[in-house]
Amino acid sequence: GTTGNKCPYGHYCPAGSSAPIACPIGTYLDETQKTQLFDCKACSTGKICRDLGLNTPSENCPEGYYCPFEAGLQKKYPCPVGFKCPSGVNEKINCLSGTYQYLSNKGTCFDCPARYFCSKTDSDNTQILASATICPAGKYCAKRTTTPVDCPAGTYSAQSGLSLESECEDCPAGYYCTGGGSTPTGQCQAGYYCLGKAKIANPTDTTTGNICPVGHFCPAGTYQPVKCPKGTVNNQHR
Repeated sequence: GTTGNKCPYGHYCPAGSSAPIACPIGTYLDETQKTQLFDCKACSTGKICRDLGLNTPSENCPEGYYCPFEAGLQKKYPCPVGFKCPSGVNEKINCLSGTYQYLSNKGTCFDCPARYFCSKTDSDNTQILASATICPAGKYCAKRTTTPVDCPAGTYSAQSGLSLESECEDCPAGYYCTGGGSTPTGQCQAGYYCLGKAKIANPTDTTTGNICPVGHFCPAGTYQPVKCPKGTVNNQHR
């Protein structure tokens, strides 16, 4: 009325007020007839209160930013690399293993691409994933890999950056490969021969190798048994 009225939303009115006092920036007040500054409410989590005298928060903290309260004041910070900030957050969110983010001001983390891995201790917020690491030789890394996978036994890989098990190379004849190596593990054991894809130094499966047959000899690294020379004999295996 002409002589006064109840204190409106977004304002407070101490005793003796001649005019309502607007709640400060960073706060709002969704009730009427309030009398003290402390009646003004801190802006809701992930919201922005950018004007005086608000009865509701202005808007969400925008995607790519986080909006914390510090010393009673609302702040707005760009999301740093290694983190994501979807709309409406008051704290930046660490990218988890299997993802990464090399750009700032982003609302999501990128999936770790195939041929790379992205790994950290997720419970340790001091560790960040701002880049992906090339998959090492002897391993392969599909999309979102956190731990590179060994090339299987009977194979190896001298190349880094594999994405599929099928890209691992067969262990060459005369050697054996226990898996996960950038080179064959070693030569076929003396007394045996290795035809290729051997998983152990002394295979006996006849597919990847076998014991050296009678009448032949097989030094270390043999891929084909050698016949004993004329005038000699070997009546034992190996």
